[in-house]
This record gives sequence, C-alpha cells and structure tokens, in this order.
Amino acid sequence: MSRNRAAYSDLVQLDEATIGLLHGTGTGSAYETVEFRRIPPAAVTGSAGRGP
Repeated sequence: MSRNRAAYSDLVQLDEATIGLLHGTGTGSAYETVEFRRIPPAAVTGSAGRGP
C-alpha cells in the first residue's frame, strides 16, 4: 500500500467491491499519522475478481 513505515492496521469489508484499510504510517515514524484507504478486495486477496 505504501513504501512508508506502517504500524497498527485493521481491515473491514465496506461493501461487495470495497475494503477499508485503517493504518498508522509516516516517513520518520509509523505513528506520525493515521490513514484510511478504500481498496478493492483483489488488493488483499491477490485475485482478479474471481469467485471462491
């Protein structure tokens, strides 16, 4: 997701096509800021929209 350092993270399914990723990140420290990103499930599973 990023080349910066990362700390605590959490994932939540927002809907069928979107996962929410909340994580701590920063350039000097992983605790500088908290980011929330909306990502497709394929970014987490590595699949290209294939079913189970």
